[in-house]
Amino acid sequence: YIDYEAKETTNKTAFPLANIHKHQIDHLEKVLRHGGICFLIVRFTKLDETYLLYAKDFLEYIKNNDRKSVPLKYFKEKGYIIKIGLNKRLDYLKIIDEYGGNYGKDGR
Repeated sequence: YIDYEAKETTNKTAFPLANIHKHQIDHLEKVLRHGGICFLIVRFTKLDETYLLYAKDFLEYIKNNDRKSVPLKYFKEKGYIIKIGLNKRLDYLKIIDEYGGNYGKDGR
């Protein structure tokens, strides 16, 4: 099972947590708990950059930080840039195939 939340922000330095609702966060947690693959796709529109961030990394961040946003730096460290293409505009499945399930860059 693959599930994701797709979001965008005009902010250049962070993704505001106000852009994602509590029930969406709860859903990501449930998908992980049941062994599904889940992630966020976040588009920083003014930077023309789109990132895939595995839900486990996103949830870990919000549990361990009091900020009201996730810094762009965190997306660069833990996430994956999604290159824009023609036939597959955002080929996020390539990242899933290459790096696997819910195991971001640290392999946990």
